[in-house]
Amino acid sequence: MRKMSREFVFILMMSLSLLVISPALADSWKMVKVTTTIGGTVKCEVTKGSYHYVHLIGEADTDVFWAIAGSKLVCTPYPKSGYEFDGWTGTPGDLQENNYVKNVNDGVDIVAHFKPSKVKVTFTYSGSSIAPEVTYQVSGSSPQTETAPFSIQVDKGKSITFSYETQMGNGGTRYILDSVSHSSPITANCDMTIRATYHTEYYLKVISAHDTPTPASGWFVEGEEITAEVSSPVGGGGSRYICTGWTGSGSVPSSGSQKSVTFKINEPSSITWNWETQYLVTFRQMGLGSDAHGLVVTVNGEDKDLTDMPYALWVDEGKYVKYNYQTTVNGISKYWLQKVIGPSSQIKVNKQTIVTGIYLNMSSFNDMNIFGDGFRLIYTEDKWNPLTYKLTASGPGQFQYSVFYLGTPGEDITMDVSIPYPFTTVGDNPVRAYGYVETIGPGMIEPSQELKYFKITGTETTTGSGSLGIVLADYGENVATATSKLVIRASGTVPETGLVMLTVQLEYGLKGSVGYTADSSSNAMIGFGERITNNEAYTFSYTVGKESGNTTIHNENIFKANNGFAGIVTDEDGNPIEGARVYLYGPYGNFIGSTLTDSDGWYGFSYKHSGGPASYTLSCNGVVKTVNVFSGQKSVVDF
Repeated sequence: MRKMSREFVFILMMSLSLLVISPALADSWKMVKVTTTIGGTVKCEVTKGSYHYVHLIGEADTDVFWAIAGSKLVCTPYPKSGYEFDGWTGTPGDLQENNYVKNVNDGVDIVAHFKPSKVKVTFTYSGSSIAPEVTYQVSGSSPQTETAPFSIQVDKGKSITFSYETQMGNGGTRYILDSVSHSSPITANCDMTIRATYHTEYYLKVISAHDTPTPASGWFVEGEEITAEVSSPVGGGGSRYICTGWTGSGSVPSSGSQKSVTFKINEPSSITWNWETQYLVTFRQMGLGSDAHGLVVTVNGEDKDLTDMPYALWVDEGKYVKYNYQTTVNGISKYWLQKVIGPSSQIKVNKQTIVTGIYLNMSSFNDMNIFGDGFRLIYTEDKWNPLTYKLTASGPGQFQYSVFYLGTPGEDITMDVSIPYPFTTVGDNPVRAYGYVETIGPGMIEPSQELKYFKITGTETTTGSGSLGIVLADYGENVATATSKLVIRASGTVPETGLVMLTVQLEYGLKGSVGYTADSSSNAMIGFGERITNNEAYTFSYTVGKESGNTTIHNENIFKANNGFAGIVTDEDGNPIEGARVYLYGPYGNFIGSTLTDSDGWYGFSYKHSGGPASYTLSCNGVVKTVNVFSGQKSVVDF
């Protein structure tokens, strides 16, 4: 309404003017109409000669004015902030930059157009061979996603939020967003370029069956220097793993034998650590004393003495180890390799292995199978001649004289063994040679692997099986002292075990003899000449080449008294049995009493029969014996 009133008033005034102007002058004025849109104003200048007239047209307004015909009309647009001039429409005219210029010869009707200002926003990137996606949102619109680089036109002053992909990649290569030139959101007040900067990373694949490699598999910046390494050896107990190097691809050298490698990564790469399994093989010994010295075992051609033991070495899986234990080891004592516990040589190693050489100190075994250095001769009253004694038993009942020789397998030897009077052999095969012994208890051994090819000589006596034996007659006539000896000889070849053990089974050959009396020194006398001296020395000896040895034992004469019923209890080898219980029953089966044997196997009852002849019964260990006695008679019953 305001525009129409203004235009109406203006026209009315001009019309009134024309009423007073002549018709000729009326043709010389032309009507000019100028309209503006939202966003700016226009200044119109009309000039002709000295005539100059200025009209201002406001925003979104229309102005009508008269211009002298032939005058020059110049209209200049003025966009307000946030807007820009968008051109003229209406009566054609000349354009000088954005100005409308026209010589007014006819009426003019023009419109000055304005529009909001536009700015160009460009999204781009660098450092990546893969184009990133950018998600953006202009205020007042929906989010959009495009692939950089791209540009958008937005109204000046608009707010834009945006975000770049932070990571892109394929295979072993990826690109990581480092920085963006502008922070989101931005206000678009002018043309601008937003640039994202990426860096390249490559994947390093690390493969290792053992240990924890440094570094582990992961991403690394292009050009980064990497030192890859492992610890070697690793593992525990009897197995371990040794790094034998690596194989690589990409930026990693193709192969190497070290446990570390340094490189710069410039492409997808991999490194595989190579390992070899090793097992611990240990060689030990048991039985060698502190006096032993010298070579014990040879392993893969290397000699190891006692100071090296136990000797351990790491061996690659599947490889072989050869070894050889010495059959004998030097020392003050004689040490013999009894056996080897563990796999035999050569060993294919596929697990932890322990090999032990078991040595026996052959000097630790007594030459005689008795305790200490003595034995007991037990005399009991002779039931046929109660004033004298009978040599009934010995303790122990049997003896074994053993000689050990440690030599070189294949060596020919001769062993001479000297036996003192009055020892005789027992059994069908009393003299034997063996090539091996087994321990069966503390200080106890059992021989095996009889060397039947050994030749045994020394006497004319043979046993029922045809083997050599010893009887008292072999010592010659008029022999009655322990100084008289005879020699047994054994000849043969040392077996592979390196051991020869010669054994002679013996007993005291005078057992069962009678007629002895005891003097004040416990010597057993027969008359004034022949006797068995108490604490007599009996020496057994041997020689093998330059090697020799001897053992001396002594006897103790024990005389047992009989106060009624008495006797001795022995085992099948003639050894007295201590602690055996003996029972005595009267003529009518009545129980009289029981007693235990002493350390010599001797028992006794202080009981004598009175009256006419009668029968008494004694029993021990299931054996029952009956004896007929007269009044006051002593009885000797042995079991």
